[in-house]
Amino acid sequence: MRGLIRCAGAAALVWTAGGAWAEPVEIKADLPVGRVVPIEIEYSLEAEQVSPDGEAQKKSVRQTALVRFEVEEVADDGSAVLKGSVERLSLEWSRGEERGEFVRPRITADVPADTPLNTALEALGSAMLAAPIQMVVSPDGRVEAIRGLNDVLMALNDPAVRGEDPIPRVDASALGVFGGRQFAALSGSAFTGDGAGREPREVGETWETTESIPAPPAGTILLETDWTTTAIDKPLATFTGVSTVSIAPPPGDDPTAPRGEVVQQASTVTMIWNLDAGLMDERVSVQRLVTNWSMAGMTLQQTQTSTMKLKRLGD
Repeated sequence: MRGLIRCAGAAALVWTAGGAWAEPVEIKADLPVGRVVPIEIEYSLEAEQVSPDGEAQKKSVRQTALVRFEVEEVADDGSAVLKGSVERLSLEWSRGEERGEFVRPRITADVPADTPLNTALEALGSAMLAAPIQMVVSPDGRVEAIRGLNDVLMALNDPAVRGEDPIPRVDASALGVFGGRQFAALSGSAFTGDGAGREPREVGETWETTESIPAPPAGTILLETDWTTTAIDKPLATFTGVSTVSIAPPPGDDPTAPRGEVVQQASTVTMIWNLDAGLMDERVSVQRLVTNWSMAGMTLQQTQTSTMKLKRLGD
């Protein structure tokens, strides 16, 4: 891995555009005690898995949320502790012909049908709303820790969520942005500027971030993003990225271990940072990925398209 860790510090210096040198500005979160940062989130996933006999199974996830972060404490070394609360949440999940939803607060009198799937989403959504989220941001802008999502992960084992069949009513994809990795990714964008680096940046300059995602037993997924500073028009700085996914096999020579291969991919990211506010204004990422997964002489092909939109609302 050649670049920075995704959540690396974003205390980068960015030179203003226009041809003449100007005072450098820092891409660094401004987090005084008491500051409130509301982030509006939209996430979607469309996935299809095709078995060796050609049978296809489709799944989709759509999630919207309003997460309100508040700076509770700033240590002497500059580290900030933020509390996060989910104020609004909607979750739609489908697999095959099954469809369910969860919405809070519900602004219509419509009541979801009393189905096992809606019961499962009720349990999962309630865990998301109740999650005691806490995040620690270092002085140089790194997200050092995220706490409070374990209860959401544990909700996947709730009998209402799992059901009694071998296949759970709802799988981990229904977590959406509240899965550990996804939440860390959005936090890293909102508060660290996607690892804009720790050196002066000019329009047209490039750098790279990398992320390693464990995917046992199939190995490790590596995500590399090539970033470009595409515009600096005070108070906004715009960065664009193109991501590449690869799959590293597990260690050892076990011939029975599953293997993954990326067949097709396309991924783009655009992030706008507000220099005056010292925070992200918005970020949009779109990824399409086709992979083959082989085990015991069989190969499954998966195609998925995901979109995540983040927008900071007024403080």
